[in-house]
Amino acid sequence: TLFCFLYYTGVRKGELMALTWNDIDFKTGYITINKTLDYKNSANEYVITPPKTKRSIRRVLMPNKLKETMLKYYENEKQFKNFDNKWFVFRGLEPVKSTTLQRYFEKYLPSDLKRITIHQFRHSHASLLISQGADVNIVAERLGHTPEMCLNVYSHMWESRQKEILNLIDNL
Repeated sequence: TLFCFLYYTGVRKGELMALTWNDIDFKTGYITINKTLDYKNSANEYVITPPKTKRSIRRVLMPNKLKETMLKYYENEKQFKNFDNKWFVFRGLEPVKSTTLQRYFEKYLPSDLKRITIHQFRHSHASLLISQGADVNIVAERLGHTPEMCLNVYSHMWESRQKEILNLIDNL
């Protein structure tokens, strides 16, 4: 569920770790990204701060498949004693640690797949959207970037789209 969430939302690792159930609106399908989490030291102390930039404060709409998965996960989590919507989505009373994310990723990633980092789920999300013809402004908004930053990071992905445009023009 966690890795599907990363892939289908494009959130940053710190945004994922800070996410609480209050941030997910199952009626509208929106996830509110308004904070990020970072561990201060090896004593497991963490700090929750506003996201990286003002643009990083955003609402991300879940695809229906992810919404269904998250709703099932939520119903399961509500079974725990003293459950509260203030709990962290992917751990409960305490946030999931970066090392735990990496350990589970290595454990559950099929051995025949190329090894990527947790952050590369964000790039995979952007690649998915771009390959499906999503507008750069929408991709940027979803990732909490400016359109210019999105173009700087992902412009190589739009190269194949250029050929499609030429085909459209040539077929006029």
